[in-house]
Amino acid sequence: VLRRELGLTREHRVAIAGAGNLGNALTMYPGFNESGFNVVALFDTDPTKIGTRIDSLTVEPYETIGTIVAARDVSIGVIATPVKAAQEVADRFVEAGVRSILNFAPAVLKRPAGVEVRRVDLSTELQILAYYEGRLGGSGVASLPGVLWPRQAAFNGRAPGRGRRLCRRDPPDRRTGGSGRR
Repeated sequence: VLRRELGLTREHRVAIAGAGNLGNALTMYPGFNESGFNVVALFDTDPTKIGTRIDSLTVEPYETIGTIVAARDVSIGVIATPVKAAQEVADRFVEAGVRSILNFAPAVLKRPAGVEVRRVDLSTELQILAYYEGRLGGSGVASLPGVLWPRQAAFNGRAPGRGRRLCRRDPPDRRTGGSGRR
Protein backbone atom coordinates (compact mmCIF):
# COMPACT_ATOMS: atom_id res chain seq x y z
CA VAL A 1 0.00 0.00 0.00
CA LEU A 2 2.81 2.42 0.91
CA ARG A 3 4.66 1.77 -2.37
CA ARG A 4 1.44 2.47 -4.28
CA GLU A 5 0.84 5.75 -2.41
CA LEU A 6 4.42 6.85 -3.09
CA GLY A 7 4.12 6.05 -6.79
CA LEU A 8 6.64 3.22 -6.59
CA THR A 9 4.59 0.41 -8.10
CA ARG A 10 5.72 1.11 -11.65
CA GLU A 11 9.06 1.51 -13.35
CA HIS A 12 10.42 5.04 -13.64
CA ARG A 13 12.81 5.57 -16.54
CA VAL A 14 15.73 7.85 -15.74
CA ALA A 15 18.20 9.76 -17.92
CA ILE A 16 21.45 11.16 -16.53
CA ALA A 17 23.19 14.18 -18.03
CA GLY A 18 26.90 14.18 -17.22
CA ALA A 19 29.10 11.11 -17.61
CA GLY A 20 31.81 12.25 -15.19
CA ASN A 21 32.58 10.56 -11.89
CA LEU A 22 29.20 11.36 -10.34
CA GLY A 23 27.21 10.41 -13.46
CA ASN A 24 29.11 7.13 -13.71
CA ALA A 25 28.54 6.32 -10.05
CA LEU A 26 24.82 7.07 -10.36
CA THR A 27 24.56 4.97 -13.53
CA MET A 28 26.07 1.95 -11.81
CA TYR A 29 24.21 2.33 -8.50
CA PRO A 30 22.26 -0.94 -8.00
CA GLY A 31 19.76 0.60 -5.59
CA PHE A 32 17.96 2.39 -8.41
CA ASN A 33 16.81 -0.81 -10.12
CA GLU A 34 15.87 -2.34 -6.78
CA SER A 35 13.59 0.65 -6.17
CA GLY A 36 11.98 0.70 -9.61
CA PHE A 37 14.22 3.34 -11.21
CA ASN A 38 15.73 2.18 -14.48
CA VAL A 39 18.57 4.31 -15.87
CA VAL A 40 18.02 4.14 -19.62
CA ALA A 41 20.21 6.96 -20.94
CA LEU A 42 23.47 8.74 -20.14
CA PHE A 43 24.53 11.93 -21.94
CA ASP A 44 27.70 14.00 -22.16
CA THR A 45 29.33 16.70 -24.31
CA ASP A 46 32.87 15.32 -24.08
CA PRO A 47 33.77 13.64 -27.39
CA THR A 48 36.13 11.25 -25.57
CA LYS A 49 33.23 9.93 -23.48
CA ILE A 50 30.58 9.71 -26.21
CA GLY A 51 30.28 6.14 -27.41
CA THR A 52 31.95 4.61 -24.37
CA ARG A 53 30.07 2.10 -22.25
CA ILE A 54 29.23 2.61 -18.61
CA ASP A 55 27.69 -0.52 -17.18
CA SER A 56 25.04 -1.46 -19.77
CA LEU A 57 24.68 2.04 -21.28
CA THR A 58 26.48 3.80 -24.09
CA VAL A 59 27.21 7.48 -23.44
CA GLU A 60 25.09 9.45 -25.91
CA PRO A 61 25.81 12.92 -27.32
CA TYR A 62 24.19 15.70 -25.31
CA GLU A 63 22.52 17.03 -28.45
CA THR A 64 20.36 13.89 -28.65
CA ILE A 65 18.60 14.40 -25.31
CA GLY A 66 15.31 15.41 -26.97
CA THR A 67 14.96 12.40 -29.24
CA ILE A 68 16.33 9.78 -26.86
CA VAL A 69 14.30 10.96 -23.86
CA ALA A 70 11.12 10.79 -25.95
CA ALA A 71 12.00 7.45 -27.56
CA ARG A 72 12.87 5.80 -24.25
CA ASP A 73 9.93 7.28 -22.35
CA VAL A 74 12.08 8.97 -19.70
CA SER A 75 10.14 10.50 -16.81
CA ILE A 76 13.01 11.62 -14.54
CA GLY A 77 16.13 13.53 -15.51
CA VAL A 78 19.25 13.69 -13.37
CA ILE A 79 21.71 16.54 -13.73
CA ALA A 80 25.29 15.57 -12.85
CA THR A 81 27.01 18.35 -14.78
CA PRO A 82 29.10 21.37 -13.84
CA VAL A 83 27.03 24.29 -12.55
CA LYS A 84 27.45 26.34 -15.74
CA ALA A 85 25.65 23.69 -17.80
CA ALA A 86 22.86 22.83 -15.35
CA GLN A 87 20.20 25.31 -16.49
CA GLU A 88 20.64 24.44 -20.16
CA VAL A 89 20.41 20.73 -19.37
CA ALA A 90 17.26 21.31 -17.30
CA ASP A 91 15.74 23.26 -20.20
CA ARG A 92 16.55 20.42 -22.60
CA PHE A 93 14.98 17.86 -20.28
CA VAL A 94 11.83 19.96 -19.93
CA GLU A 95 11.60 20.50 -23.72
CA ALA A 96 11.82 16.72 -24.14
CA GLY A 97 8.89 16.19 -21.75
CA VAL A 98 10.65 15.41 -18.46
CA ARG A 99 8.63 16.73 -15.52
CA SER A 100 10.84 15.56 -12.62
CA ILE A 101 14.51 16.53 -12.27
CA LEU A 102 17.10 15.62 -9.67
CA ASN A 103 19.82 18.29 -9.73
CA PHE A 104 23.29 17.57 -8.29
CA ALA A 105 24.78 20.80 -9.65
CA PRO A 106 25.08 23.53 -7.01
CA ALA A 107 22.63 25.82 -8.78
CA VAL A 108 19.05 26.92 -8.29
CA LEU A 109 17.26 26.16 -11.54
CA LYS A 110 14.46 28.13 -13.15
CA ARG A 111 11.61 25.84 -14.09
CA PRO A 112 8.15 26.19 -15.55
CA ALA A 113 5.01 25.33 -13.63
CA GLY A 114 4.36 21.60 -13.53
CA VAL A 115 8.05 20.64 -13.33
CA GLU A 116 9.43 19.40 -10.01
CA VAL A 117 13.13 19.94 -9.31
CA ARG A 118 14.89 18.45 -6.29
CA ARG A 119 18.36 19.79 -5.55
CA VAL A 120 21.06 17.74 -3.88
CA ASP A 121 23.81 20.11 -2.77
CA LEU A 122 26.64 18.00 -1.44
CA SER A 123 28.53 20.96 0.08
CA THR A 124 25.42 21.94 2.05
CA GLU A 125 25.10 18.38 3.29
CA LEU A 126 28.75 18.45 4.39
CA GLN A 127 28.18 21.78 6.15
CA ILE A 128 25.29 20.25 8.06
CA LEU A 129 27.51 17.35 9.11
CA ALA A 130 30.26 19.82 10.11
CA TYR A 131 27.73 21.63 12.31
CA TYR A 132 26.87 18.41 14.11
CA GLU A 133 30.54 17.53 14.24
CA GLY A 134 31.21 20.78 16.08
CA ARG A 135 28.43 20.01 18.54
CA LEU A 136 30.08 16.67 19.25
CA GLY A 137 33.19 18.52 20.33
CA GLY A 138 35.88 17.80 17.83
CA SER A 139 37.10 15.47 15.21
CA GLY A 140 34.18 13.06 15.23
CA VAL A 141 36.18 9.99 16.14
CA ALA A 142 37.94 8.93 19.27
CA SER A 143 40.76 6.53 19.13
CA LEU A 144 41.27 3.42 21.16
CA PRO A 145 44.30 1.22 20.67
CA GLY A 146 43.94 -0.14 17.15
CA VAL A 147 40.27 0.93 16.73
CA LEU A 148 38.50 4.05 15.52
CA TRP A 149 34.96 4.58 16.79
CA PRO A 150 32.50 7.17 15.46
CA ARG A 151 31.35 9.55 18.14
CA GLN A 152 27.90 8.86 19.54
CA ALA A 153 27.89 5.54 17.72
CA ALA A 154 26.45 2.29 18.91
CA PHE A 155 27.15 1.31 22.53
CA ASN A 156 26.02 4.79 23.68
CA GLY A 157 29.43 6.31 22.99
CA ARG A 158 31.37 3.53 24.72
CA ALA A 159 33.58 0.87 23.32
CA PRO A 160 32.30 -2.63 24.04
CA GLY A 161 33.67 -3.93 27.32
CA ARG A 162 35.02 -0.55 28.41
CA GLY A 163 33.46 1.84 30.91
CA ARG A 164 34.99 5.09 29.75
CA ARG A 165 33.14 7.43 27.44
CA LEU A 166 34.42 8.29 23.98
CA CYS A 167 32.74 11.67 23.85
CA ARG A 168 32.63 14.50 26.40
CA ARG A 169 28.99 15.18 25.65
CA ASP A 170 27.54 11.71 25.66
CA PRO A 171 24.02 11.51 27.02
CA PRO A 172 23.79 10.04 30.53
CA ASP A 173 23.46 6.30 30.71
CA ARG A 174 19.95 5.53 32.00
CA ARG A 175 21.01 2.21 33.50
CA THR A 176 23.64 3.81 35.77
CA GLY A 177 21.99 7.18 36.44
CA GLY A 178 24.61 8.96 34.37
CA SER A 179 27.65 7.80 36.35
CA GLY A 180 29.02 5.71 33.50
CA ARG A 181 29.77 2.88 35.96
CA ARG A 182 27.92 -0.40 36.05
